[in-house]
Amino acid sequence: MPSPGLTMSTSSTIDPSSAPPARMPRGQAAVSELATPRLLRLPQVIEITGLGRDTIYRYIRDGSFPRQRRISARASAWREDEIRQWVESRPVVGRAESKGSRV
Repeated sequence: MPSPGLTMSTSSTIDPSSAPPARMPRGQAAVSELATPRLLRLPQVIEITGLGRDTIYRYIRDGSFPRQRRISARASAWREDEIRQWVESRPVVGRAESKGSRV
């Protein structure tokens, strides 16, 4: 209940264009055209792909996996977008490929 002497306006509207921008959830960055790609270290690449360390490096040698980039004198990382693109390029397992296995 308002205090005496104060009036409340019932016809006030909020202009959506003047509202402050919505905050992104913690840990998520806004996507923009100029955004720097996120870099992943080996444990993250292993987690995303499900591959082991030796398999990742063998695929790199064979040219069938994205190469890492040097980020310091003793560290390297992979671009997240390249790793996600590689994962999406993998074939989907169907019934024809799972011969001999019973579910």
